[in-house]
Amino acid sequence: VRESMPADARQTLHRRILAFLEARDAPPISLARHAAAANLGEDALYLLVEAGKTSEQMLDDIGAANHYRHALQIARWQLLVDESDDVCLDLSLRLGNCLRYSGDLVAAEMVLKEALQHAVNEPAWHARLLHSMAMLELAQGAPSDAVATMQYAVRQAFFSARPALLNQMYIDLGKVLESAGQAMQAAEELAEGVLVVTSGDGANAQSAPVSFWRLLAHLADLQFRQGDPERAHETVSAALVQAERQGSRIGQARCHYLMARCLDRLSRPGEADEHHATALATFRSLGDRRSAAEVLLSRAATTPDERTIFMKQALDLSRQIDWEPGIRAASSPFGNN
Repeated sequence: VRESMPADARQTLHRRILAFLEARDAPPISLARHAAAANLGEDALYLLVEAGKTSEQMLDDIGAANHYRHALQIARWQLLVDESDDVCLDLSLRLGNCLRYSGDLVAAEMVLKEALQHAVNEPAWHARLLHSMAMLELAQGAPSDAVATMQYAVRQAFFSARPALLNQMYIDLGKVLESAGQAMQAAEELAEGVLVVTSGDGANAQSAPVSFWRLLAHLADLQFRQGDPERAHETVSAALVQAERQGSRIGQARCHYLMARCLDRLSRPGEADEHHATALATFRSLGDRRSAAEVLLSRAATTPDERTIFMKQALDLSRQIDWEPGIRAASSPFGNN
């Protein structure tokens, strides 16, 4: 019946349905469908973006991609927004990411490549799109290409004059290099990032991006795994200060945990126990049971007298969240129990 109605009548019907749903605080996904069908232009665009975000929160990547694709079509063909405008670039980035998450790598590549052509004069957007392309190349099994693309993204982020963006690009460059089996170069790039992001002030900079502690913590973790606990302890101590300065409780907990591991390796068990205890208490208060289980497993490995207690607690937490690696590690003293 609806399809047989004249276009004006259909749009009027959808406007009425939209008004009815808005009065009852319906979710964006319901509102977006009728706003788009009612040909409401900017209002439809806004609701489609909100619907996409809601779908992402629900882990419905295919649904999110459909909403963002529809929003992009409205922006381009109905509102005539230029493809180099922030609106189109943001939608293309969201669409490309959702397509990648959903496994449609070919479509994601097409969307991102097209958007990159329109972002050449916008360093910040160019960096974000290059970052997504690097993640796509990783998913396609091309780590060398991903490294080159992320290095390009870092350069573009530098020209954007946005320290927070540059900080994130360095963090992800380190992750991509690790994925490519280049851990030593990853540490070098992260150490460079610490200086570049802070304009030379380094790890103890008084003014740094909110997530600067993440860059430092990633570098410290690499240093620890490369067999340099003393240097890692120095770096993660600076990361803890930055996390405290920004009021990041999860950042403080992660730093305390890494500090404990460094101190254990440096044969300073008393201090290590203090940091383990602080990390554990914070993770528990945040409801992060997996991280709490990791801390308990770490403590069990370094405190023989309390090993059984810590392993049992770790096993209980791991079972609560069905974390298989934790269950296997914590089950060993108890056989098959």
